[in-house]
Amino acid sequence: MATDSSARGARPRYTCSLCGAEWSGRGTSPPVRCPRCASKRWRTGNRHHCSLCGYDWVSVGRNPFKCPSCQSTRWNEKDHGNIASVPEEVKIPILLRYDSGAGCVAIARELGITFEIVYDVVREAHPDGVIKF
Repeated sequence: MATDSSARGARPRYTCSLCGAEWSGRGTSPPVRCPRCASKRWRTGNRHHCSLCGYDWVSVGRNPFKCPSCQSTRWNEKDHGNIASVPEEVKIPILLRYDSGAGCVAIARELGITFEIVYDVVREAHPDGVIKF
């Protein structure tokens, strides 16, 4: 945000929380928009990254409920549970459907299990691949 501008001729400094732009202010009140990204939320926006699907987004809230891309409520968890606790009779149908072309969301809906379980099983089987949602 602004720094001390009490010295004669000193201009306040600002930083956009969305794009990281830094600039000097012209007057005593903060600007309405960021000069680089033109956002009005330059002081209140928060950057987020989904640890499941890798989606990056900006929101006004500090801790959104779910990822707007994969809809997971566990988007900010570092450890997504123990995949070893998922029984083989659950893993096999997931992998058969995935390998036949279905995405993780469709598989979760079809089998009535959480997206996170489907994603973790697929990620374990295809660690270097791009996961289909």
